[in-house]
Amino acid sequence: MTNEHLLLSARQLAAELAISLATIYNLRSSGRLPLPLRIAGSVRWRRSDIELWIECGCPSRERFEARKAMKP
Repeated sequence: MTNEHLLLSARQLAAELAISLATIYNLRSSGRLPLPLRIAGSVRWRRSDIELWIECGCPSRERFEARKAMKP
């Protein structure tokens, strides 16, 4: 297994995307990030979702989730 985390916290995601933590929260609340997971009260994003979201051009959550549902 690599050192890359499969799940990213908001702080880790901000560092990966080279944006501020406040921007992560703004993107999340405005529906412009993929849906996160809730694990024991913690919010985490799947690295695979973030990578696919970037490949798709960072669409809105609604468009991303529709595209993701169509992927085999």
